[in-house]
Amino acid sequence: MSKHSRSQILINSQLGEVRVALLEGEVVQEVHIQRSNESSIVGNIYRAVVTRVMPGLQAAFVDFGSERNGFLHIDDNYGMKPYVIKALDKLFPDKKMTEIQLSHPIYNNVYPFPKGLPKIHEHDGLAPKALGYFHESKLILLFTYESDLGDGWEDENIHNDPEEVRLIALKMGANIIKYAFEN
Repeated sequence: MSKHSRSQILINSQLGEVRVALLEGEVVQEVHIQRSNESSIVGNIYRAVVTRVMPGLQAAFVDFGSERNGFLHIDDNYGMKPYVIKALDKLFPDKKMTEIQLSHPIYNNVYPFPKGLPKIHEHDGLAPKALGYFHESKLILLFTYESDLGDGWEDENIHNDPEEVRLIALKMGANIIKYAFEN
């Protein structure tokens, strides 16, 4: 886009539905539709209470006052580990983060990962790790780093990871999701 391109936000509201479009020049960049019978909380920030641990999903369900619980998942963006660890230590002052053992179901409940967390995107040549907080033997939060599972879940053109690497990331994600919903 030229620096002189005109940006516009178009809003159309009718009974029961609002449509918003962002245009750069004459090209639609984003479209959002919200219907009155649907509510979205994406992007909102809440204070919540952990109510259910989902180790396979690398997350925990949290109660933030809605009809449904929320879910936490942390996959390290390169270089964020020290900041994530510091924040988690404040959130869980009475718990110790531990490495997830290879015998944990997250590594084999759908697809086998006998060597543990797969390496999806290379940064420093360090081994991928999965760490977590446990409560009453249940994983309540999963933190993965040096793996970049999220890179494998994104559009193939973003990181140029080959299909087989992205498929490995999706399979690990399936293990996480299955574990989260069954435990």
